[in-house]
Amino acid sequence: MLKPHLLVVAILVSVQAFAQEAENPPPSAEVALQPVTVTGSMSQPFKPYRAMFPGLKAYARLQASLGPQSQLRFRILKKDEADPSIPPPASLTVSLRGPETSTVLALDVDSGFELPFSQTLYDEDFDITLSQPTQAYRWWADVRSPNVPRKARRLGDLRLQCWVNSEISKADMGFAARAAMNVLTLGGDICTSKAISHGTTAPEKLSSARIVDGDKTKVLRTRGAMFEVPVADKAWSNEALIEFEFANP
Repeated sequence: MLKPHLLVVAILVSVQAFAQEAENPPPSAEVALQPVTVTGSMSQPFKPYRAMFPGLKAYARLQASLGPQSQLRFRILKKDEADPSIPPPASLTVSLRGPETSTVLALDVDSGFELPFSQTLYDEDFDITLSQPTQAYRWWADVRSPNVPRKARRLGDLRLQCWVNSEISKADMGFAARAAMNVLTLGGDICTSKAISHGTTAPEKLSSARIVDGDKTKVLRTRGAMFEVPVADKAWSNEALIEFEFANP
């Protein structure tokens, strides 16, 4: 049985729910930062910048080897996609708020934003804030390289995405969860452990998925929109593509 998600460790931790992957890669244009002075802002704290920092560090450390042309963005998603009373993520204002100033982060068409990698933001303890009550929303890291077909994902991007998500989630874990994860991964990392079944989701329900690497190919397990990802299997190169066949083409 395919276990959910790149970070899924059916262990004692509460990790982010599966996010529906974007149908198209997010735009590659850099985020335009707009510093403004905070004057009675109604924004709600969503996530401390310090909690996201380990993921940004992992991306900076591994981008050259796993996805040199990739871009990291963080998507905002509704926890309950079926609840019409929750405003769509595209309607939100997402900001980085510090002691005296706030910076608006532009959202792309998939409600994703670029988060600057900044020691200053860390030192000054900025928060990521939303213009709506935050309990209705969740975040997910999304790594994409250019020129990947709509019905495919590049394996190196998914490996890099796994590292970003896992480093942020590990920072939120308590001692017991960390200990359990160490036992499960034999002291290694989630993204390099074959003891964990890795997976993520396609834009739509799938009829099949396969990984293609040169003249080598393998059919992958699927369930609904979810598909298996051989993140930890070094037999597949970072340039391998996971290709989809949608149930309703």
